Amino acid sequence: FEVSADGLSDEMELAYQALLQLGYRDKEARTVLERLEMDMQQEGTDIKKLSAADLIAAALRRM
Repeated sequence: FEVSADGLSDEMELAYQALLQLGYRDKEARTVLERLEMDMQQEGTDIKKLSAADLIAAALRRM
């Protein structure tokens, strides 16, 4: 996923941490968030405007 100079975007980091807390493995969480980001870019959606809750919900729908 998109990484800024200080690491992951805050919202993406929160979504990633939430997926880990829900029991998903690191690789699973990273993969689904990377695919989500790619899909949203192809759809023309600005992922930076989504909240962590939106990212989590979208990621869970894809798992």
